[in-house]
Amino acid sequence: LDTVKWAVAAANPYAAASIVTRMYRHAHSRRNLGEFLAWFAGDFDNHEQVVEERAAGLSPREGGGHEHIHCTLTPLGDGWLFAKYYFNGDPSVVFRSRLYRVLPVVESPVGLLEMRIYRLFAEAEASLRATGYDVRGLSFTDADVYDWLQGCEVYWERYQPPEAGGDGARAAAAAAVGAGGGAAGAAGGDGGGGDIGGGGATVASAAGGAPFPTSPAGGPEHDSAAALGIHPGPRYVGWMQGGGCTVHSSESGGRIHILDDLLLTPDDLWVNDRGFLDGGGQVYGNRRGEAYQMRRVVPGGGLDWTLHAGVAEPGTEGGGGGGGGGA
Repeated sequence: LDTVKWAVAAANPYAAASIVTRMYRHAHSRRNLGEFLAWFAGDFDNHEQVVEERAAGLSPREGGGHEHIHCTLTPLGDGWLFAKYYFNGDPSVVFRSRLYRVLPVVESPVGLLEMRIYRLFAEAEASLRATGYDVRGLSFTDADVYDWLQGCEVYWERYQPPEAGGDGARAAAAAAVGAGGGAAGAAGGDGGGGDIGGGGATVASAAGGAPFPTSPAGGPEHDSAAALGIHPGPRYVGWMQGGGCTVHSSESGGRIHILDDLLLTPDDLWVNDRGFLDGGGQVYGNRRGEAYQMRRVVPGGGLDWTLHAGVAEPGTEGGGGGGGGGA
């Protein structure tokens, strides 16, 4: 009887039960937001993965291996970040830049986060390039600076694996935002939907995606940290609603269907970023469907050379070839 009374009360948005539930969910998502933003900042690089693949005879793209990619994430405040991606540990070889904004999904019972992704207009990109991608030299509050590509929202769920004290089950995050699946493209996905003003995101802002397969629940993003070789403890796993999205590519002049998977820990950023033409041909991303496994770069550490333009890898004459893509 008490359970029935609580359920009836919860159906009333002004009832104490409803207010408590909303307060709890808001606090839950806000707590996740703070932790996520602390992890989703700084520099990440997949040099270790590239060295292992070249030793195994795997070359980039058709050879089954990965390009050497570095990601720099610069916080701008209020959940906004600037992302810069470059090849071969050389900050002067930027192949993609994006603006991200991360917001709490306050309706979510599991504390989901929504990441919206913005592609810079050509004029803004040129201005950034002229300043060596000094992001703080541009104002990102003007509507003419970026292009909000809608239909590709990225949702992040905090996952607690069994070895970190969790039950190992994937939370019902997909049910909270619609049919879920493969995860999120920090490297190339594009987000949108809803109002970009203050406040939390709403599940109504999500849109459908492209008809491509999605990563199965219980995929590698949910394996043990020891099996994956990543930081032990909780992690964030992201996905796009509907299994992907479709955007216009300024490079090809046509449409590209994006499929991404993403994983984040305090020390790791994995991005499985793939793009497909209408006919199904793959235009970028790893041909074996494996993520770019980037690790956090610590200034002064072994990968410090990847933070400075024109500084080659110690013991080499220079970096290898690139070949990335993206919408």
